[in-house]
Amino acid sequence: MKHAKTKPTNPITPSDWVSKQTILQTFFISDRTLQSWRSKGLLKHYKINQTILYKWSEVLEFIESNRRGG
Repeated sequence: MKHAKTKPTNPITPSDWVSKQTILQTFFISDRTLQSWRSKGLLKHYKINQTILYKWSEVLEFIESNRRGG
């Protein structure tokens, strides 16, 4: 029996740019929560060619600095 070849998933590196979808799925937050953080200036974002992107290292820093109870 042949095994289906799977593509190795590349981990996100701190220098990567990520979409809101990546953030929503990684941290299990709502679109509205992410929009609120952006609107309040809590999470830095960049508009590139009409697309809002986030620098992964900045997302991780923001999440880590705002963790509850840790």
